[in-house]
Amino acid sequence: MSIGDRLALVSLIIAIAALFVSGGIAFYTVWRADKTASAGALIAVQVALHDSWCRFLRATPTDEQEFEFAELLNLLETCCALYSNRSFTSEPRKLLQRYLVEVFTHLADDANARERLRDLKDTSETFAKIAAFENKYRATLSLKKPVFTAP
Repeated sequence: MSIGDRLALVSLIIAIAALFVSGGIAFYTVWRADKTASAGALIAVQVALHDSWCRFLRATPTDEQEFEFAELLNLLETCCALYSNRSFTSEPRKLLQRYLVEVFTHLADDANARERLRDLKDTSETFAKIAAFENKYRATLSLKKPVFTAP
């Protein structure tokens, strides 16, 4: 084997090693970016939920409160859609799941909230993502009867 062949072989080995190292770095970068984006999105969702709850709780008991409750449920529907589409990963996904379970448990226990829900539910597609979440976590929610789905 000539010196040129040996140099070519060494260059090939170095190139293959560099390819694997750069591939590993790229994978790690994408993995970290996914986690960071998921955490950032969860923070944005938490701020939106906080603001929505504040608007609802500050609203006067008239049409304004009904509107804010509907807006809150629309935001919760969006959260369930993001959850079911796996837009959140790892810990942010677990945190969102625990939050949604907690909120839906409280809504199920509140007779006033259940009555408002019935008034807002126009079709079987209204709050369909919430209903799917409720069905998936019914045991965790320990509901006596479904809130968002037909019994």
